[in-house]
Amino acid sequence: MKWHSPILKMIPLREWYKEAYTNRVSPEEWEAMFATRPWYPQHYLDIYFDRFEKYGVVLATYPLLQQSCPRNMPPGSPAWFVNPIFCQKSLELQADASVSPNPLCFKDFLNIVNTNN
Repeated sequence: MKWHSPILKMIPLREWYKEAYTNRVSPEEWEAMFATRPWYPQHYLDIYFDRFEKYGVVLATYPLLQQSCPRNMPPGSPAWFVNPIFCQKSLELQADASVSPNPLCFKDFLNIVNTNN
């Protein structure tokens, strides 16, 4: 792991994004970074899905792949690119060269799909 937990808490998130999108990081590093941010909701996809069910939403779109990953982010920039199911631009490829799933939501995504068909 290039980054260690105590260091992660001190790094401005936009600087870490630049590192992730320039050099790619492991899924473990990606998950560790967001674990240091108390504002980032764990299992956010489950939260969305619960709200959709509660309010009768029957159709919603969600990104499968990252569309863009800006290497230079000024303060206050939106960070939509951290949520897709697969983070092909910022996560290291898997051993078989396939795209790595986003560790922040992939298990929840599979659970939602498998329990709601």
